[in-house]
Amino acid sequence: MKTLVWTTITYGAKGWTLKSEEKKRIQAAEMFCYRRLMHVSWKDRKKNTDILTELNTERESFGAIVKRKMTYFGHMARNKNCSITKDIIQGKIEGKRKKGRPRMAYMDNVRAWTGLAPHAAFHAAQDREAWRKECRRASRAANAHPDDAADR
Repeated sequence: MKTLVWTTITYGAKGWTLKSEEKKRIQAAEMFCYRRLMHVSWKDRKKNTDILTELNTERESFGAIVKRKMTYFGHMARNKNCSITKDIIQGKIEGKRKKGRPRMAYMDNVRAWTGLAPHAAFHAAQDREAWRKECRRASRAANAHPDDAADR
C-alpha cells in the first residue's frame, strides 16, 4: 500500500497548500485504504482505532506530507543560488489584494506547524540538524487525530 497507493496519492505534496479540509480528506483516505486492506466495510461500523490496533499501526500519511513540505522548505531556505524560489514562497507581490479573506499560502502551513514567523523559519532552517528535529516534531504532531486520543 505504501509503495503503490501512497506514492500516487501524495505525488507533488511538497508544493501543496494544506487547509483543515485537506487534512481531513487525507486522513480519511488513509483509513479507507486500511479498511479495504482488511476487507472491512463502512457498514460494519468498526471504529478507526480498532482498525489501527488490529493492523498494529498509527496514522502516518498526513505527518509524512508535513515532513516532506518542511524538509523541502528547509532545502529551499538553505539554497544560496536561487532567490526567486524564496520570493515565491514568501509571496511578496506588489499591488493591492482582492476583497475578502486572504488565500492560504505555503508559509501559513509552515507557520502553523512550527509556530515561527516566516523570517524566523528561514533563519531556523539554516541549521540543518535543528531543522530536522523540528520536522520530526511537526510530523508527529500532525498525525495526532482527536478521535484516536479519545478512544485510547
